[in-house]
Amino acid sequence: MNVLEHLLLAGLMGGLLLLTTGSVQAQGTKVSALIEKAEAAGIEQSAVTELQNRAQSQGMSNQQLQQILESALDLSDQNLPGQVAIDKALEGLSKGVPADRIIPAVLNIAEGMRQAAEIVDPWMKRPEVQQMMGRPGRSMSQNNYRGQMIRAASKSFVQKIPPGQVKRIFNEIGNKEILSERSAADLLTAINVLPDLPTTSTQPETSASLIVRALRGGFDADKLQQLPSAMKMGQQRSQLPAASVIKGAAQQMEQGTPAKQVLQNLFNGNIGGGPPGNLPPGLERRPDRGNNPGNNNRGGNNNRGGNNGPGGR
Repeated sequence: MNVLEHLLLAGLMGGLLLLTTGSVQAQGTKVSALIEKAEAAGIEQSAVTELQNRAQSQGMSNQQLQQILESALDLSDQNLPGQVAIDKALEGLSKGVPADRIIPAVLNIAEGMRQAAEIVDPWMKRPEVQQMMGRPGRSMSQNNYRGQMIRAASKSFVQKIPPGQVKRIFNEIGNKEILSERSAADLLTAINVLPDLPTTSTQPETSASLIVRALRGGFDADKLQQLPSAMKMGQQRSQLPAASVIKGAAQQMEQGTPAKQVLQNLFNGNIGGGPPGNLPPGLERRPDRGNNPGNNNRGGNNNRGGNNGPGGR
């Protein structure tokens, strides 16, 4: 290679280096501008700073960081909680999830927020809901409540619950009877726990019906929060399918069993209420339900755990 070729090669490499450096600097400048916009949009400055620091320390590219910030800003521009996109990215980074998996998750939850807003916004405008929100003693503004309700409902869309089922439960909790008896916090918790019930992924209509029945049966925010774990414990201790556990819990509610007692029965594996082993008709242990074969009598050995569950006496 002669001197001229060496000079040409050196010039080419230098040009490429300048282009690369310029591109990185441009991306860095764009990230800085997006961070300023995010803070101006009301997104928590501490969360944005933490996201930037974690992204740098865990090898996330500026381009990927841009996507997250742009998603958050897009939500904010639509009067939706952009903070959710930042929080989702931070959650992934804290768990060591690769950046190429974090981006789709952020985009998915952003789309869920948009779908949720299409249901929550008309619901919030109902006169009965406005009346509930106007009661003395409420802990948050209507705008904050809207944001929290959209976040809660978006969980259902992220888990692929059909929009019709989500809309149905909002229609039912918008009933005058429920709105007059339950608080805004109760309804928010009801929507928030819906995706956590064990039947929601396969039978969303069953879970939605149980949530509505629980609200009618006196479950407040605290007791609704315990319902998913109580259902899972009831399924584990009774060895019944999740659908049977929900059916048993619904029957207890229909019979007027107090919410606290329904939860205690579920934690103890007493699906039908009453003493251990008491099952409602149709919920007996059967081989075709995935329970112990050859044990078709009512009660069977359904006293696993007895009254030693959480809170048992």
